[in-house]
Amino acid sequence: AVVSTQSTGSEDGNVVLCAWNDNNVVTMITNCETVGPVEKCNHWDGTTKTDVQVPQPKLINSYNSAMGGTDQMDQALNTYSISARNRKWYWPFVNFSIEVAVYNAWRLRRMLYPDSKVMTHLDFIRAIAKSYLQKYSTQRSLPGKKPNQLYSKTKVAKRVEDLVRYDQLSHGIGNIEDRTRCALCSSQTTSMCTNCGIKVHPKCFNAFHSIE
Repeated sequence: AVVSTQSTGSEDGNVVLCAWNDNNVVTMITNCETVGPVEKCNHWDGTTKTDVQVPQPKLINSYNSAMGGTDQMDQALNTYSISARNRKWYWPFVNFSIEVAVYNAWRLRRMLYPDSKVMTHLDFIRAIAKSYLQKYSTQRSLPGKKPNQLYSKTKVAKRVEDLVRYDQLSHGIGNIEDRTRCALCSSQTTSMCTNCGIKVHPKCFNAFHSIE
């Protein structure tokens, strides 16, 4: 028998609730789509063994057109989900919001820089984590060595992430007691970036934080 493809909807100006009778009843709720104008879609007719054109609500057609992206996001969130647990009832919503924001930021980066080196979703998450650790963590020192003496021996790329270096937020020039080498020109300096924690001359400050 031919399956009925009738639909019914309810709109209150902000939220739309729609039920569409396909092989099973499909129920959807949305705040950004409408039931009409009704679209046409292919439907398998078990009686004639052919595809037939049947009416389909606009919001269901829009969902089917973009459902691949939703499935990809669900798969990515399940693969790299936040493992931290908390007894607060709202904690899953906090975790989900962070996961979705990070995933969307990664997709936007790929759209904005299609010719750049491909950064996987996992690499992007790691870069964010390293940036926050670099920006807010305290430096540990070995016995007999000051933190900045130990830290200054590593390469700049390992000491500060690009996400921090080029974010153009709260970077300022501060003074230090001991003279050390500038990260850009390698000459002696007593200045540093208060945000990056990198020793740099005032004359090299703008160049150090600019993308060439």
